[in-house]
Amino acid sequence: ITPEKIWVQIARKSDIEEAYQLYKDYPADMPPVRMIPSWNRKGGMVFVFSLKKVFSSELGAQDAIRNLPPALATRAEIMRGPEKDTVFFAN
Repeated sequence: ITPEKIWVQIARKSDIEEAYQLYKDYPADMPPVRMIPSWNRKGGMVFVFSLKKVFSSELGAQDAIRNLPPALATRAEIMRGPEKDTVFFAN
C-alpha cells in the first residue's frame, strides 16, 4: 500500500478462519477483491479485503464505493494509509 495509490477496503478480519471463510464464500459476481495480510504492534495480525482496482484519486474511490452492491457499500471505506511500522505480507 503506497501513499500515492488509494485502496477501497470492503472488510477487515483479525481471525484467519473468518478471513478464509470470507474469501472462500465471496461471490464470483461481485467486484474482484484481494486479501492483504498485515501486522503492526497496535493491531496485531489483520486481514484486509480490498477491491483489486486501485485508484489515483479519492473521488474515483468514492465513486467506486457508491457503485458497489449495497452489501459491500455499507462496510466499504477508503484506506488512508497504513499505521506506522505496518508490515504487509502481499505485493
